[in-house]
Amino acid sequence: MHLNLCLCAELPVIETASRWVVVHHRSESFKSTNTGQLVTRCLPNSQLCQYVGRKDAPVPAPELGGRDAYLFFPREGAAPVDHEELRGRLDEIVVVVPDGSWGQARKMAGHHQWMKDLPTVGLPAGAHARWSLRQETLAGGLTTADAVAWLLGSLEGSDKGDALEHILRVMVERTKSTRGGPTAPPI
Repeated sequence: MHLNLCLCAELPVIETASRWVVVHHRSESFKSTNTGQLVTRCLPNSQLCQYVGRKDAPVPAPELGGRDAYLFFPREGAAPVDHEELRGRLDEIVVVVPDGSWGQARKMAGHHQWMKDLPTVGLPAGAHARWSLRQETLAGGLTTADAVAWLLGSLEGSDKGDALEHILRVMVERTKSTRGGPTAPPI
């Protein structure tokens, strides 16, 4: 972002009982529109890893800390884990979030064995796209930060989800203002 629009001083610190591991696709590393990095900067109990290929482990290796890991991805045919069940044991879980375009996230979730074997957790009912910087290629597609804000709100309270959604909104509005485009949310 332009220095006069920088968000760094405004990033919320969102303490969570659950742990979050964002595994972003290597092509996302330098994109100004990447929101996975925004998630890990706001959640101290998180880690950012890079997916480097289907045969290699993410770098650095995900720190699960002996917790039960769940993949946050709507994998076809997978039975999603009940949010109510997870709420009762937040300090025992890690949510693994593939970060990239829909196609990149699908490939990461389906090709790498450690992600492929994880039980899945999906979006809460009623979740929909609120803010985006890229053209969505999939109906109902969400940015990584928007999706995490919805799930975080469902698991740990709307105040935490709202705090992440707010900084995402600020990021989108400021970025779009430099492009000369509208800053209103999608309908």
